[in-house]
Amino acid sequence: MKEAETDVNEDISFDNSIRMRGFYTAKDNPHRLRIVESYDAETDQTLVLLTNHHGWSPETIVAIYKDRRQIEVFIKTKKQNLKIKSFFDTSRNAVLIWIVMISFLLLKYLADTSTQNWSVGYLMGIIPILLFHEKGYVAIVKQAKT
Repeated sequence: MKEAETDVNEDISFDNSIRMRGFYTAKDNPHRLRIVESYDAETDQTLVLLTNHHGWSPETIVAIYKDRRQIEVFIKTKKQNLKIKSFFDTSRNAVLIWIVMISFLLLKYLADTSTQNWSVGYLMGIIPILLFHEKGYVAIVKQAKT
């Protein structure tokens, strides 16, 4: 096991490079792997991540994991609430679900970039009106607060 130098980041406990030594594990995974341990203050948990990326900083690896985890939770929640088995389908319902998800993500983006602190629900109510406004909905959503 080889310990790497880490930046002055209190959240990263250690960053180690390992090689599998068991008969089957060494056969299936002959390359060096990397273990990054980090404390997540938001969840009050210690994350232990195993990766094969040696060129990235430990902070980048942890950030990518956290973003990926949010995406997985989002998809899991939508699958449970919408009662679907797979997002990869060509049926009419699957296509409609993709349209709804893309629409929701666009509304979420507009809400996050809005200078008016509008919620997604509020935008869903006013978008039909804004679509036919002469200024255009993006200009209205992003206009400065008065």
